[in-house]
Amino acid sequence: MLPYTGTHYILFHYSESDVYVMTSANYPDFPMVKDNERMDEIRDAVDYFLVHNRRIVNRVDDSVVRFVDGKRAVIRRSRGFVPLPAGKTSKYNGLAMGAELMNSFAIVKNGTIYPSQYIGNTAKIEVMDFFQDALRSFRSLLGMENIDLVVIDSHPFYNTSKFGKEFDSEILKVQHHFAHIASIMAEKGVEEIIGIAIDAVGYGLDGKTWGGEIIEISNSGIKRLEHIEYYPLPGGDLAAYYPIRSLIGVLSKIYERDEIESILRERCPDAIKALKYGARELHLILSQMEKNVNIAYASSTGRFLDAIAVFLNVAYQRTYEGEPAMKLESAALNGNDLGFEIEWGDGIKVHQLVERMVDSRARRRDLAYTTHISLAKAFARAAIYHAHEKGIKRIGVSGGVAYNQLIMSEIKKLVEREGFEFLSTEDVPRGDNGISVGQTYIGGLYMDGKVRKNEVG
Repeated sequence: MLPYTGTHYILFHYSESDVYVMTSANYPDFPMVKDNERMDEIRDAVDYFLVHNRRIVNRVDDSVVRFVDGKRAVIRRSRGFVPLPAGKTSKYNGLAMGAELMNSFAIVKNGTIYPSQYIGNTAKIEVMDFFQDALRSFRSLLGMENIDLVVIDSHPFYNTSKFGKEFDSEILKVQHHFAHIASIMAEKGVEEIIGIAIDAVGYGLDGKTWGGEIIEISNSGIKRLEHIEYYPLPGGDLAAYYPIRSLIGVLSKIYERDEIESILRERCPDAIKALKYGARELHLILSQMEKNVNIAYASSTGRFLDAIAVFLNVAYQRTYEGEPAMKLESAALNGNDLGFEIEWGDGIKVHQLVERMVDSRARRRDLAYTTHISLAKAFARAAIYHAHEKGIKRIGVSGGVAYNQLIMSEIKKLVEREGFEFLSTEDVPRGDNGISVGQTYIGGLYMDGKVRKNEVG
């Protein structure tokens, strides 16, 4: 980061260092340590601590912002933004519990939405303790006593959902990707939209893993109109860390076991070595696929991009959030479009793109670039078709993949060429840190009688 306080400049003035790597005092996925006497807990992680004699009353992480296609795209909305409001919904008093990862909660008071600071990974008990502390502070700050409605994610096992059910209030479950699209509506003040929700994972209404969706939110209700055709994820969540599993799942839509193994050994042999148990694990995964044991099914854009990152030897493991997909975006710089098409209608058939890539010997950067452009075209064309059919004038994009410059600029170009208004959030995070805002918006639709519980989650 760039130095932004006088203290930073003083450090440089009195030292011979040109660069300091500075971060909050916490391990990954854990809340920051806020008491100086507890700094020993993380002493092995850093060289120095910069402390102050003023007590930290309320933890607030640094905000993180990227610019995509010339517009601000907030990744982590925290210090400098909170507690400012970030949208409007119907006039009710409610609480939205947010997603599991990159969590924030949001309070809606008389129709104004106030997202919390960044909370983090609520699968950790320490983070849930922080969540409850922050919620108490936020309710006190806003004078929020009565809660008419608590909105939770439809995933049955999230800690936030379990905690939400402890309130003596009505509960509304909202599907993850519906909330992503609704966050655009809350920020932009629009009442109907065709949304493209593109991210890694979200619990679907059918129990499958969603992540590449065309969604309508309008006076007709909330509907899933189109999605990436389901492909297998052997090992389920393990595919997030070893994306060769996603690649095997996509390849299985086209090829038999022996063909898949041959393709992997020829095109990305180092991905096999990157597995914890190497070739033995590969054979186990292929056997899983044959026997349909411990297989999830996904329409995930993020997992598909991870799969292509492996195939093109860009990344073999995920060591931080979004790593394979981000490396794939970097690999696409200065690439050319090879014109590979993805069919849509009764499912967006991303496996067709992989089939073309297996048969191609084009340069890696051209294949990486084509992946982004082909995906963007398929989503844009499907959304445009449904917008025409429904008579809706706005098309929006949200989800973690909405930070991808190549995909966003291509979708925007195609949408605007057809005369539609293109929308994405600039204040509310497009990823899971903004889910709570969309949840509160759909809570407002429910309170107004515009949607039913069984329709939204």
